[in-house]
Parts: sequence; C-alpha cells; structure tokens
Amino acid sequence: MNTHRIHRVAKLTGLSKDVIRIWERRYRLVVPSRSANRYREYSDEEVALLRFLKAQMEQGATIGALSEEGRVALVARMHVMTPVSAEAQKPHERLLEGLLALLDPFDKVGFERKLNGAVAVIPFDEAVQRILLPLEVRVGELWHQGRIPTAVERYVTKIVQQKIFSVMNHLPVNEFGPRVLVACPGGEIHEIGAQASAYLAAASGCHVYYLGPSLPVAALLGFCDRIQPDLVLLSLIEIKSDTEARQLLKELAPLSARWAVAVGGHGACAIGDLLRETKIELLNDLTALQSRLRVLLSANMQASPSQYRPHAAHGHEEENPTCTGTVTPGVATGGGLMLLVYGAVLIGMLSGCATAPSGHWEQAGRTELETQDDLAHCEKVAYLDSQRNKTDEPFKGPIIEKQCMQRLGYTYIKNPT
Repeated sequence: MNTHRIHRVAKLTGLSKDVIRIWERRYRLVVPSRSANRYREYSDEEVALLRFLKAQMEQGATIGALSEEGRVALVARMHVMTPVSAEAQKPHERLLEGLLALLDPFDKVGFERKLNGAVAVIPFDEAVQRILLPLEVRVGELWHQGRIPTAVERYVTKIVQQKIFSVMNHLPVNEFGPRVLVACPGGEIHEIGAQASAYLAAASGCHVYYLGPSLPVAALLGFCDRIQPDLVLLSLIEIKSDTEARQLLKELAPLSARWAVAVGGHGACAIGDLLRETKIELLNDLTALQSRLRVLLSANMQASPSQYRPHAAHGHEEENPTCTGTVTPGVATGGGLMLLVYGAVLIGMLSGCATAPSGHWEQAGRTELETQDDLAHCEKVAYLDSQRNKTDEPFKGPIIEKQCMQRLGYTYIKNPT
C-alpha cells in the first residue's frame, strides 16, 4: 500500500495541511504512521477517507456529525457510496508511452525507476487502473505483434504481479466483510486480471480468498462448500470455441446454482450471449466490478449493521487520545482540583472532547470547510503563542484559539443536550 506525506495528501484531497492535522488530532478519523525521520505518512485508504469527508461536507454534513459515526462506519460507507471517476480510470497515456519505449531497447533500470516513481505518488487503486493493467494490456499486444520478445513480456508481467501482491499483503483482513472468492478456472493461466480484481475487492473491505490460476471446477466447488462465499469472481481471458465455452458453462452450472458467480475478462466478454442463458453475471470492465462490489458491501452492511458502529455502541466508549481534558482522581484537592476540573472542561469544550457539552463554531456565509480552515488557522495561532511563552498559564492556548475565532466573526454554538 502506498503512503503519502502530508503535502502530497493536501494536493490529492484539496484540503489544507492545517485542516488535515486538526482532523487527525481532534477526531482521530485518520491516524498516519510516522517514518523513520518522524514525517507523517498517510495510507491510500486515509487519502480516500479524507476525500470522502470533504465530499460529504460539500453536501452539507459537518465534521462533528461525521466523526460521531466512527472511522469503521465511515470507511464502510465510503466504499459503498464512492463511485470511480472517469479520470481515475483513464490510462496514463504519456507515462505508458514512456514505459514502453524503455522496453525496446530494454532498459531495466530506467523502466523500474519510471514505473516505481509513478506508482508511488498516487493511490494504488488508481495506479492499478491507470498504469498497471493498461501496461500489461499494451505489453501483451506488442508481444502478439512480435515487437517484443517473450522474456520481456514475462518480465513486465512479473513486475506487475509483484506490485499487486505486495500491496495486498499489507491490507488488513476484514473478517466481517463479505466473502469473495477469486480464481481462474481450469486452463486459464493468465492471472493478472484476477489478481487486480482480488486487490480491488480486498481494498473495498471484502474478505478475499485468492486461489490463483487454472483451478479445476471440482476443487472450486469443494472450497466454496467450506467457506460459503457471498460472491465468486472468475477470470476468463482465453477465447474459447463455442463447444469449449458451452462445456465450461455446463461445469459451472452447479456452482452458480448455489452461489452468486460473476465472470470477467476478454474470454468472458466473448461469450456474453451464452452467459445470458445462465445465472452467471458478466462484469465487462472494472467499473462493472466495482459497482458489483458496492452492491455486495451495501447488502453486508444492512445484514450486519453492528459491525460498523463505533466501539461505544458495544458498551466500551473509546477514549480520544487527543483530548487533554482529563482529570485523574487524587492528583489535587480543594482549589487545585477545581482548577483542574475547570481547565479540563474548558479544553474539552474548545477541542470537541467529551468532557463538556459539545458545540460548533458558526458564521453566516461560511461553509463547514471554510470554518475548518479558519479553526485550523486559530489553532496554529494558539500553538505559536504557546511556543513563544513557555511559562504562561496552561489554559491560555484554548483561550487564544477562542479569541481568534471570535475576532474572525464566529460564534460558538452549544449543541442541545
């Protein structure tokens, strides 16, 4: 899975770096890792979630209301609701031309440097659709035309496979997601399409079982009996004769009678007329696959809604580690304890923690995203003041932040209790 530093995330999402940081601290909806030199590193999923949050707020949602859903529910809803844009599917033509030029004459170092650099700077979902799969198709066409040798075609195929499997191995296993089995039936040895489908399903939140190329239908049936999949995805690349296609569909009939089965690839598209006579779905491109996955995920959310609720719904509310408004019993007594309680309540009120009635800042004519930008600015003002005045009273930062927002014309509105 790709990771991105905050300046790149800001460019990919359209959010300012300050807003990204404030959402991280206050709402914990994104939790970036840290590199060896302590830079924030955000995953592809966190970039996608930030994009989703921004889109939801542009439609009228508030960051406070979104944060109450919890990260798990938001990610699940994101996978169901976010369509793939046409731009995210359009092949990166100039890059592909440059990569193909490095195959004849063969320049291994230049090819890998160019490919690795391109894949690293965009979300991997987009890299699969705009770079890796189109590259594999173009290289296959050149091989069929006799313009590149077999060894070079195999080399590119293995590079693409390694990248997809490397990222898949770092994806978390969603044990509560719908079960999706991905394979190539007997005789199908080209598995790039199946691997890409497995990755997209796993990245969407499905629990994926990838069984690889040339799997006999009998073995496929036996495995389905064990795991009871919600969907079986089969990759058909080889173009078959009418007789061969009918025989394959006859073998798959017991499978499609018991489980949902979908097929994709050039071979599947070539037998579209025959598929209409069966219970097997045809997914003729990645857009169709992703639409099918959204339907599957939506059905899974409705069937098991409790799996997507915040932890608090299960009786153990999650502590927000960014909230500083916490009082430890016995630390102080008398006036000292009252001061601590007052400070905790004040900080909680200003930072959205649960130690005080929650609320929000409002100003006529300002959108939620503009408000978040202004709030991030005022938080930075308070932080810089704290750095200049190390010995000032401990609760001055939130007070300065509040004064800053008021100077900008905002009013703090408490939510009804």
